[in-house]
Amino acid sequence: KKTDIFALGRINRKKASIYRNETYKHFRNNKLDRNTIFIVNDKNHLRNLKLLFKESNDGFFFRNNLWILIPNYKNKMSKEDWNELNKIDFVEIFPEKEKKLLIHDKNSVIGLGWSHNLNGSGVWTEGNEANMIFKFRNYEPKDYTLRFKINSVMTNNVDKLNMQIKFNGEFVKKFTFDRFTNQNNQFIDVTIKKEDLKSEFHKIDFIIKNPVSPVSLLESPDGRGLGILVESIKII
Repeated sequence: KKTDIFALGRINRKKASIYRNETYKHFRNNKLDRNTIFIVNDKNHLRNLKLLFKESNDGFFFRNNLWILIPNYKNKMSKEDWNELNKIDFVEIFPEKEKKLLIHDKNSVIGLGWSHNLNGSGVWTEGNEANMIFKFRNYEPKDYTLRFKINSVMTNNVDKLNMQIKFNGEFVKKFTFDRFTNQNNQFIDVTIKKEDLKSEFHKIDFIIKNPVSPVSLLESPDGRGLGILVESIKII
């Protein structure tokens, strides 16, 4: 059948970034356009969407090696669709083992709101919110420190970058960053109380108040609204 789906050689990166941010906001608030079919980008997005819509009437369909989200169609899912969706589980993290973050890693903890790093490893927060979801395995009943290694921060050289972190939906810490690039051993540490580790999986939200695009700084044609570049996550 005819379709309006097509590949783009050139796009307006700024508008694309804004549109992605708005789309993710609609996902998080469960406000989907009921006349739209959504093609899921990758397994990391799929894990995030599976969590967001587990109590909804929205259906996930696996066709031709593509995952498709259709609002209000959960009752149309086949047994095969359910079997494939049940195979999609959250990634495990173990104490003292660093988990590197790469945009093309299909078994990553990143969900919605992340973008690639053109210059190497790590992933950028894009837009106003970026999420991580993971399972914490083989831990002792005690407090832990959740450590994020940060490689770069995007600011406009005048204002600080303002960010807060939520753990399992609860506010835990607020940060402000000056501009820095490719400095080693820059970390964000968040304390996790033992009573907060009882859930099967855990969700981290990075809330960025004022993301900045490189094009607005005349540094490159990159129009993405970026915040922090996260190289890895580790629980110690």
